[in-house]
Amino acid sequence: MAVMNIAQKLQLFWFYGTHYLMKFIYLRTGKMLPKPINFYLQTSFRCSARCKMCFIWARKDPELPYKYWKNTIDQIVAWCGPTVKINLTGGEVLESEMSYRVLKYIAKKTFMAGFTTNGYFVDRKKARELIRLNLSNINVSLDGVTDKTVNFIRGKDDFFQRTRNSIEYLVDEKNKSKSKTKIIIKTLIMAPNLDEIVDVAKMTLKMGVNSIYYQPTYEPLESDWSENQFKASHLWPTKDLHPKINQAMDQLIQLKKGGASMINSVNHLNGIRDYLLGNHVNTGLGNCDIDLTTMMFKQKGQIHFCDQYLPIGNIKDLQRKKLKDLIQGSQAVKLRKIMRKCGKNCLSPCFSKKSIKDYLNIYSNLVGWFG
Repeated sequence: MAVMNIAQKLQLFWFYGTHYLMKFIYLRTGKMLPKPINFYLQTSFRCSARCKMCFIWARKDPELPYKYWKNTIDQIVAWCGPTVKINLTGGEVLESEMSYRVLKYIAKKTFMAGFTTNGYFVDRKKARELIRLNLSNINVSLDGVTDKTVNFIRGKDDFFQRTRNSIEYLVDEKNKSKSKTKIIIKTLIMAPNLDEIVDVAKMTLKMGVNSIYYQPTYEPLESDWSENQFKASHLWPTKDLHPKINQAMDQLIQLKKGGASMINSVNHLNGIRDYLLGNHVNTGLGNCDIDLTTMMFKQKGQIHFCDQYLPIGNIKDLQRKKLKDLIQGSQAVKLRKIMRKCGKNCLSPCFSKKSIKDYLNIYSNLVGWFG
């Protein structure tokens, strides 16, 4: 879709503002259920990386037909409007022809289309093609600044160089075309890369990316690991690494306060610190409200508020049901009551609870102000 003009930015600002107000009212009265503002579509498990913190690549589940995803997108936009944020994830989106087709359709339907890639398959031609889609954001996963660290984490000998090249190509093509697409770096924090997470920000911001965001690593995706198994693994920082955690988080906070373009708030960075140190995490924002802000659509079609809980339906159901009716159904109502009591403080920037200031920061990073 075309680049947003001032009127459309105002429309987006109104959409976010109205959502926040309705959420405030709903949490206190049970009335005025807000429309979600973020939708995440996981269309495929295909991925040739062999990441240490993700087992999606081991899954061989077949993809759902394109028609189901197209209908889902149509319903989201019809319900929430063209300024709703729709994000495509994987697997690796660029390894699936169907997923790439879905991405191009999202780009036609909303001003706030984005996706995450590991960059491995982004050469200059693909970078030019992606920039021409006029997406709101392209998130590139990068977890270090050396071949040794990145190649180990991602499980391939040439991963760092190819990902670094992809960032250069995307930034260059963006600048050549004066595109408004935001190039954002996504960095996971874990024991193997503690020495390099600060340098990821310094290197990539110098390369010309728009912003960076950090999140801690949890139990590997699509694994049956328990939390105890995860914290006994090589991914979890042992006590002897605690000084490095404090040093790295202090430096990231210093960068943030010094004006570095970072989506994380200082409060969120301190939450990551507490989590990695094994302390109780208290963001000070109260109980989870993800059921009011976000919906996830998994590879087999399951529709979730949060993938730690049961689904509320399947996108196949949307051939005969409306999405907006599904979130008011009995299963959705039941899950909201359970989730409202959830004591876990999620630290993924995509799903964590946010203050008004956090929303304004995200708005600024993804869209920019009224210039």
